[in-house]
Amino acid sequence: MARVLGVIRLSRYRGKADPTTSPQRQEKTIREWADTEGHTIVGWARDIDVSAYKVGPFARKELGDWLTYRESDFDIVAWSRQDRAVRNMTDMSELVRWARTERKTLVFVKGPGGGAMVLDMRTGSFAEFIAQVYAFAAQAEAQADSERVTEAHAYLRAAGQYGGGWVAFGYMPKAKDDKGFELAPDPAYAPILQRMLADTIAGKGPTAIADWLNAEGIPTSKDILRIRTGRDPQGLRWRYPAVIGILRSRAICGITEFDGEIVYADDGSPVRFTDSPIVTERDWRNVQQALDGMTRPVQVQRKDSPWLTGVTFCEACESPLYSKRQRNRGKTYSYMVCYGVRQGECQSSKQFRREQLEAKIDAWFADHGDYPFMGQRTIHGSDHADEIATVTESIRDLAGKAELADVLNPKEAEDIRAKVAILKTRLGNLVRMPSEPDRIVTMQTGESVARHWARLSRGEQRALLVSRGAKVIVSTDGSVEIEPGSLVLSIPTTL
Repeated sequence: MARVLGVIRLSRYRGKADPTTSPQRQEKTIREWADTEGHTIVGWARDIDVSAYKVGPFARKELGDWLTYRESDFDIVAWSRQDRAVRNMTDMSELVRWARTERKTLVFVKGPGGGAMVLDMRTGSFAEFIAQVYAFAAQAEAQADSERVTEAHAYLRAAGQYGGGWVAFGYMPKAKDDKGFELAPDPAYAPILQRMLADTIAGKGPTAIADWLNAEGIPTSKDILRIRTGRDPQGLRWRYPAVIGILRSRAICGITEFDGEIVYADDGSPVRFTDSPIVTERDWRNVQQALDGMTRPVQVQRKDSPWLTGVTFCEACESPLYSKRQRNRGKTYSYMVCYGVRQGECQSSKQFRREQLEAKIDAWFADHGDYPFMGQRTIHGSDHADEIATVTESIRDLAGKAELADVLNPKEAEDIRAKVAILKTRLGNLVRMPSEPDRIVTMQTGESVARHWARLSRGEQRALLVSRGAKVIVSTDGSVEIEPGSLVLSIPTTL
């Protein structure tokens, strides 16, 4: 009678929702063999979600602990099959050396002939030879499987079909009517993606969006994948790289990407994995412009600057007011002061309490509550700008790939240039088509000026004033007048 360590391994486990019973089947097989041989099972090493092709026996959490620190507790290491142990020759060599040194027996209950394959490393080199032969067969099979999977995924990507794995944020796998799967907007997360874009266009940075996602408890893309496959989420937090990666990706427009690069069809156009993209090409480009603008250090406000900076001006000299803080008897007071005085261009030396100015501005808007707030809306024309931009980007991307392929793969370079030629023809046709530009129209929103102003944060109020060209004019006695610009067109000029 010998002491047996039973080993269970599974490459991919999908949690309780997974119908597979492989771990249970492996355990049953090993138990039945041990009982038949009169051996005693002294423990189990269970490594789930571990690839035998990528992770060797000693690098696995449970098995590695038994082999390294508890080798005196057992005589036999038993697997249900050889491919549950190793799938490459290097790992088998390492396992065989260990077994020979520690005088252990390796058992694969279901061997090639149907019976158990028992490799007693105390008997000499023949057992080592047999182990290496089967390791070679397992490695060849693993490599063939990997190549088949790679080819299948490449085909599905080219066809715009979903072949499993990563899914762009906001989308979910959906069974097709005929066969296979496609990606469609996820009703739970598509609205989240749309808000991420809207917030970016409104001026929120990726870090602020990450903070919002974390506060709302929105799972990350990796945790969403775990949830869909029945596993428990890891509770990963949103951070800047994850948000910026989503916002910059063309995948949110329904365009297929692989390793961060767009997949192109034979005619040079991007392959699309859905007919119902969550994000339009126009919105995606607006987001890119907003993100690019965030990287430019132009008119950047200090974090401690009040929202009044840049929108308040001196009536006497028309200079902007800047923020100033004074500390008196342990208390800090905030003031707005004319910049012209600092430059010697204004005689008004009065400084204004920030809180008082804010109250007067709020009162001004409250007094004009009967006037409708005029919103702005873009009426999109038919200038084919989105399609022209997409084709232009495709030409540039493929042209760069063609230059590299000239060196690495001339045949591939010819195929790429054929796609570029088709795209250039399409671009020429688009440019010659008649167009009508976008128009920005101003219209009533159904909301009063006072109500709209009251529901905005201070930062949003400042953004509104700046975007509409409105100014807050402060007189020497501290009274406030507002030049509304295009903010409220129906308000009379004399207030």
